[in-house]
Order: sequence, then C-alpha cells, then structure tokens
Amino acid sequence: MLAEATAASRKAGISDSALLEVLGAGGGGGVVLERLRPYIVNNDPSGFKFTVSNATKDLGYYHTMTNELGVERGVAEAVHALYTSIDDSSSAVPEVIGILEKRT
Repeated sequence: MLAEATAASRKAGISDSALLEVLGAGGGGGVVLERLRPYIVNNDPSGFKFTVSNATKDLGYYHTMTNELGVERGVAEAVHALYTSIDDSSSAVPEVIGILEKRT
C-alpha cells in the first residue's frame, strides 16, 4: 500500500518529504515506512533487503494457511497479484515503488 501511495503521490506532484511527513504522523507511520524511507528519499533499496520473489513465496505460504482455515485474504491476494505481475522478481521490495511509477 505504501509503495502504491508513493507512486501515486509522485504522479500528483506531491513532494516525497510532504508524503513522508503526513504518513509518518498518521497511521502510515511505522516500521515498513521507515524501511521504505531510504528508497523514497534516495532510491536506496538497502533499507529493506527482501526481494519480491521472497515476498511472493511467503504470501504463498499465507494463502495455503488461509485456505486451510477458510478465512478472508483479499488484501493478501491483491498484494500477491501485484508481486507476481513484476517481471524482475529479484527486485527488492522498495523497488516496487519505481516499478509502479513506470506503470502509471
């Protein structure tokens, strides 16, 4: 969600610093935002060294569990669909921001 919000805010002409300030002061603040911050500020993916392929694999495990439990997983399905649509699954998760920017 934060990757998508960042790509959308850039398209809207909102500065990264304004986005980070607003997200950081509200519900968007937290560990994930802080791990994405180096990429948002400096295109540096080193703050979140986890690849799209690893995230996709873990989401697969989650899907298996939710199938067995019979519980809702709509958000996880949306994220899984996004990650599986990325051509270079060796990209770091923060790089999803740049990938989404190119799509818009």
